[in-house]
Amino acid sequence: MGLFRTEAAEVEETPPADVPSAGLGTNTPGIPSYRYGAMTRAQALRIPAFRRAVTLIAGAVSQLRFATFRADGTREEYTAPFLRQPDPGRTLEAVLYDVVADLCLYGNAYLWNYDGNTPDGWRYAGTGKRKHRVTHYVPVEEVSVLRTNPGDLRPPYYLTYLGKYYQVPASHVIAFEAPMGGWLKDGADVLSTSVMLDEAVRLYASQPVPQQVIKNTGARRTPEQVDAMIASLEAARKQHSTAYVGRDLDLSTFGWNADEIALTEARQQNVLDIARLTGIPPHYLGASVEGSSLTYSNLSQVQLDLQNAAAPYAHAIESRFSFDDVTGEGTWVELDWGPSLRTDPMMRANLYEKLIPLGVMTVEEARAFESFAGYLPIPGTPSTEQTPATTPPGTPGMPYQYA
Repeated sequence: MGLFRTEAAEVEETPPADVPSAGLGTNTPGIPSYRYGAMTRAQALRIPAFRRAVTLIAGAVSQLRFATFRADGTREEYTAPFLRQPDPGRTLEAVLYDVVADLCLYGNAYLWNYDGNTPDGWRYAGTGKRKHRVTHYVPVEEVSVLRTNPGDLRPPYYLTYLGKYYQVPASHVIAFEAPMGGWLKDGADVLSTSVMLDEAVRLYASQPVPQQVIKNTGARRTPEQVDAMIASLEAARKQHSTAYVGRDLDLSTFGWNADEIALTEARQQNVLDIARLTGIPPHYLGASVEGSSLTYSNLSQVQLDLQNAAAPYAHAIESRFSFDDVTGEGTWVELDWGPSLRTDPMMRANLYEKLIPLGVMTVEEARAFESFAGYLPIPGTPSTEQTPATTPPGTPGMPYQYA
């Protein structure tokens, strides 16, 4: 038995013709496909700046870990096993990376509870409050939705795996939505321009311009003499910057060079357009904006800009995992950005220097925020051992325990 069990209502025959397929470039017989916008995933990720944008957003979110909060806002010390590893065969970082990448590219992402028809797929399977225990990431290209009734708010999904269709109830799928995504569709013109510019660079490299033309104004030459003359001229140009062609020959050029066609400037502008499309600070994509520079003084702000670009996708995951079929019932989950924001030690030191004398924060809490709580106490300072009395469970930045 493979990864996906046959209990997932495997459909052997080709699904109805009106099933809207999201497949991109699928060549499997009987599986319909279409191009999402004007660019497929594989084509778009071959664009270096665009791939960099996707990996920055997906990488930033996938490094975070979940924290569970109660209805009163306090942080729980226990995090459900599902939130630590939603797919038993993969790490949480790998699953989150794939989900966020799909949200960026398409605005949607899917996890499939492939054991949904058995108790093994659910926590609390014997009650009316069952929650997902195991899921598997399914690419957007392999997911279709069939609406046979306009009033059907939760139609079944058609998922493809190894060339076979599986009809899956909506309750067995965790669907994520990020309206700010859909870069492949919304940025089709920008990405197509990038491909054309890359093709122009390859063409220029393989057939450099300006091209040279030799016009014979004297006696006619045989084809062999012409070939020998051109070979001699090319060999001379490799050794010298000046060419001599003789009195009965006229050497001229046609076409444009890279500066005349502004190829470099066009590619730079295209990278800026990709930055605008994705919300990534241009510095991260290797593009520069006139009048701006990256220095130590504004480095923290640029890093915050990257977090702001990734935050909507993190929130899309937080919102969906806070539903009743994952957590729910008076609890919700958030991704902990704390460690990723500790980029400037001097800024944090100045903050502690002001907050501790005011009584807003204690030395113990500051050490815990810096992950120093497990170290020996500093001589001459109060004990740094954490107790429930001095460290409430909901203290921001406090380390929490995975069960």
